[in-house]
Amino acid sequence: MINAAVPLEAYDLENVGTLQQASMIENDWKNRPARLYASNWHELFHAMPSDHRNKLKWKNRFKEVRDRTVVCNFYSPGEDVLGNTDTDTAAVLVTMWNQGFDFDRGAWKSQELLKGVDWTTSLGNLVMERNQAGWNSDQGGYLLIPNSSITDDQLRLRPFFHDFMELDLISSNASAASAKAAEPKVQYDLLARGIPALSYAAGANVIKVFAGANFNMEVLGRVPEVWPADGHAGSRSGRWIHSDFKNVALPYVAKAYQAMIDRGSLNTSL
Repeated sequence: MINAAVPLEAYDLENVGTLQQASMIENDWKNRPARLYASNWHELFHAMPSDHRNKLKWKNRFKEVRDRTVVCNFYSPGEDVLGNTDTDTAAVLVTMWNQGFDFDRGAWKSQELLKGVDWTTSLGNLVMERNQAGWNSDQGGYLLIPNSSITDDQLRLRPFFHDFMELDLISSNASAASAKAAEPKVQYDLLARGIPALSYAAGANVIKVFAGANFNMEVLGRVPEVWPADGHAGSRSGRWIHSDFKNVALPYVAKAYQAMIDRGSLNTSL
């Protein structure tokens, strides 16, 4: 795995801390019960193991990667695109102002915070395709009902968040709704565009469950104290940023490639 733009919880839910989760919750939702989140809607179907709506989640999505393969996470804590930024709002202009209009820094996290919101909340919505679910805070028909009074049965048929593009997912016909959720394309579409991650990106962090299989490219993958200045100004100075494994000349990053060869036994003659 290199520059893995995938949430940590997809591989290692057990080691995602509460502070990290709180950082990924859009600001307008921080005082709402977690059961209202699009990220947790699948939990309403845990007692129904045959209902495929319980698969609409990032949590342990790629658990089998760690169980069935030999894997190594090549990550960099100096990441710009996948970095663990402080922003917690879908308001792109606020984020850009706070970051000095650095459009790459924290782009992955901003994408997660933008899911579901409309243009009146954030102009970032204008670049989002098939916008649905996510962090829209003015949906569900529950605005005059105390959050604690909303039942699970109600949420199964009318989620609190933005409508799904596939309305069959909230059909009163549970079999039809489950069948729609079972479609791979529906799952992929929702994870990409409607189900926000509640954890940081793997490409900037250690995946703790991959014991001994994390490689810090910024520390171990390059020539010490030698790094190009081109493309690495300001906060990126001296850092291993997104795609440096291919953007920086081989002599600088040879150690990372050698580690890939060694760990993957790629130098074995046929």
